[in-house]
Parts: sequence; structure tokens; C-alpha cells
Amino acid sequence: MNFLIKTIISSLLIYSYSFASSDCFETFESNEKDILCFDKDITSLENFKKLTKANDILLQNNDLSSIEGLNNLEEVNNLNLSNNLIQNTESLNNLWKVNGFLNLSNNSLKNINNLNNLVVINKDLKLSNNQIESISGFQNLKFAMGSIDFSNNKIESISGFKEIKYIGNDLNFIKNNIYIIYNSFNNLEVIEGNILLQRNNLKELTSFNSLLYIGGNLILNRNNIESINSLNNILYIKGDLIISNNKIEKIDSFENLRLIEGSLYLNNNELSDNFVFKKIIKIDGDIHLENNEISKINMFNKYVNLNGNLYINGNNSLSDISNLEKLLMKNGSKLILDQKDFENKIPAKSEICEKIKNKEIDIGLNKYSNLCEKGE
Repeated sequence: MNFLIKTIISSLLIYSYSFASSDCFETFESNEKDILCFDKDITSLENFKKLTKANDILLQNNDLSSIEGLNNLEEVNNLNLSNNLIQNTESLNNLWKVNGFLNLSNNSLKNINNLNNLVVINKDLKLSNNQIESISGFQNLKFAMGSIDFSNNKIESISGFKEIKYIGNDLNFIKNNIYIIYNSFNNLEVIEGNILLQRNNLKELTSFNSLLYIGGNLILNRNNIESINSLNNILYIKGDLIISNNKIEKIDSFENLRLIEGSLYLNNNELSDNFVFKKIIKIDGDIHLENNEISKINMFNKYVNLNGNLYINGNNSLSDISNLEKLLMKNGSKLILDQKDFENKIPAKSEICEKIKNKEIDIGLNKYSNLCEKGE
């Protein structure tokens, strides 16, 4: 009896799958069936021309160099065109809604200057591992509920994504050649994941002017950034803020940033004294300011709770550390500076000096005995 039941169930599953899948060379006109045509050596989508709305269209791992045939497609659940030879996305100009994911990774795309009718993607947008050099499309995309991935391309400029307000996961542009992001992402208010812009050629950052919240890390390290003139509305970074290994001399941004739940990395830049985090009140991780040209610690306008360690070593011009009195360090935290005699020291009656005196803050076997002003 059990064998008979299993046989019946297996037959039903096979029948169900057969109904759900398709003959890849029939003419598609309706959205009743999933189109499962991956690994079929398909070279043309001529039989897709009448399709306006569909469930899943899975066309990965074929030999498509063109997707002409999808010209009338307006709405789809999941659309997978990865691992083909596709050179452009012009045939998707009528697509306005993706209820699942859109995957165009691992193709031969060079420029993205269309997909301007697309308004919402309910899962991931994947275009990694192409040959993309510029992005001026996606002008009306407002919501990407998953991640946006353009990593490992040859992108030099971005001028698209003008209307996007929300990204549900990561924004990934790792390993490109980006030198300018022009008037893009300026309506983005919330991103639930990371902003990943490391390993590019950015010289300045002027986008993301409406951004309020980052649910992961903001990573800008290993670019050629000299100045940051944006991000003034951001309130909360749930992860790390990493801007190390650039050429930053000045930061005119982060004016409203109040909380970094991770660490702050500004090490290995050319920072002097022209950066202030005016409203920040708490950093849950560490602060790294190593190897800059800082002469005066003046980055805190208010008292700031630091739950991690402070690293300021490698600033040969540093002479004034009096502003550190505004740093409220957790018991057991480390304060790492170069051993020297500072001209302007931390006020003796400050909380940080009391903790140094009581050995509640680790300063390395008392080698910084001259850290605080003399006084009771």
C-alpha cells in the first residue's frame, strides 16, 4: 500500500512539473506556465514575442547574444538570463515590474542605458561579471526589495538610479573603475544592507544626499577619494563606516550622523584637522585614525560614548589631544597613541583622565604618563 501511494505521488509530481515547464520552441502567449528553458543551447527568443506577462522565465546557461523577443514583456515573476552572451538590454524597455529577481549576471553587457520603465523589483537585481562601462538606465526604479549587484564590471560612471528610494539588501559596486557617481541615488532614503564601493577610482562622493539609514556597512576604502560632500542627512549606520586607504584631506559631511553601531575607520588618509562629527553621540566599535596628518583632535562637538578602542598612532604632527575629554570610553578599552609629549593635553578632571589614573583604560603599561594635564 505504501509503495502504491508513493508511486501515485511521484506520478503526480512528474505530471505537475511537466505542466509547469514548457516546450522551449512553442509560441508563448500566456502566463499560465513557468518557462523553464535553461541549459538548452537556445540562440533566439523569436517565439517569445507575444508574451506580455509571465511567471518564471528561466533562460540561464544558453547561447543567447540577443534577447530580442522579450520586447513586449511588461511583468514577470523571476527572470533569469545569466550565463549567456547577451550584449544589451534594449529588449526589456517595456518591463515595469519584476515580482521576484532579475538576473543578468555573467553576460557580455557593456552599457545599461535603458530599463527606464522598471519601477519595482521585489527581490535581487544582479548584473555582476559583465563588461559594463556605464550606467544611465533604471531612471524610474523606486524600490529594490533585495540587493543590487554590479560587482566585477568595468563601470566608470553612474548617472542612473535617480528615483530609487529603498534597497532591501546590499548595493554592490566592488571592483569596478568608477570615478564619478553623478546625480544618482540622491532620493535613496533607506538601505537595509551594505553600501559596497571599495576598490574603485572615486575622487569625490557627492551622491546619497537623502540617505537616512544604512542597515549594514558603508565601505569606501581603496579609492582615490579626496573629499566627501554628501551623506549629510544620514542618522544611523548599523555596521561599520570604512573610508580608509584614500587621499582624504577634508570631510564636509555626516553632519547629522548620531550613531555608528560598528567601528569608524579613517586610517591611512591625508586628514589634517578639517573633519568634525557634529552630532555623533555613540560608537559601539573602535575609532581608527592611524596614519594621517592630524595635529589636533577636534572631531567631537558633543560627549561621545565609545565602547571600543581608540587608535591615533601614526599622526606625527599631533600635538593637541585636549578634545579627548569629550570621549566617554568604556572600562577596559584601549587608547593607542604614539609616545610623545603633547602640547595640549586632556584636562586632568575629565572622566577619561580619571579612568587612566585608575587604570580602567588600557594605555599600554603607563607609557603615556604625560597624557593628562597635571592637576588634582
